[in-house]
This record gives sequence, C-alpha cells and structure tokens, in this order.
Amino acid sequence: MAVRTVGGIEDIARQGLIELNRIVGALRRDEHEQLDRRPQPRLDDLPDLVDGARSAGLPVRLEIAGPPRSLPATVELAAYRVVQESLTNGGTRGLQGLTERAQLLGGTLQAGPRPGGGFSVRAWLPASQ
Repeated sequence: MAVRTVGGIEDIARQGLIELNRIVGALRRDEHEQLDRRPQPRLDDLPDLVDGARSAGLPVRLEIAGPPRSLPATVELAAYRVVQESLTNGGTRGLQGLTERAQLLGGTLQAGPRPGGGFSVRAWLPASQ
C-alpha cells in the first residue's frame, strides 16, 4: 500500500514539475514576444521533420516499430524534441537538456559515436505519466 501511495505521489510531483517547467519557460520569454499558439509537435509530425532533414542533405532514415498507441502529450513532445535535436545539431549539442528532459519523465538518454561513423541517440521514455 505504501509503495503504491509513494508511486502516486511521485507521478503527481512529476506532472507538477513538467507543468512548472512550461510556465517558467513562458515567463522567461520577452514580454513583447507573442506566445506561440500552435499545437506542440507530436510523434505524428516526425515524418515531416525527417523529410526536412533529408531535404537538407542529411542521410536520415525513419523506422517505426510496433502499432501506434496513445501516449501522454509530454512523452510525445519529449520524443519529438530528442529526434529534432539529434537531427539539427548532430546529437553533439544540447545533450544535457535532452538528458534532463528524459529524466524528468522518468526515462533515460544515451548518445555517442556509432561504429563506422555517425552518431547515435537513443531515448527510453515511459509510455505512461
């Protein structure tokens, strides 16, 4: 019973931190800057992101394994940002922020050079929040 209760509290605290992070990010923006009202990117937007990278000359391949499933928006956004940062910065800059984003959700991130060249970024994010 106590383990279940602590787990529930942990989940609530994690969600609170995520929301607080969003609020702080919004408050840090220049007061004259309009808040972006577009929806946050989701996993369904990955093909467009990959196509853009491919059009810029990057040798990118997108593989999707398993059936689609419903995920919390925070998990979808984090996964999208991992792919986006990996493509735009070659996986070598911004790794600290991506690692922190994954850890905030209870996940992990590993990155490093691939044998034979290139760079690999692997993120594990929990499917439930």
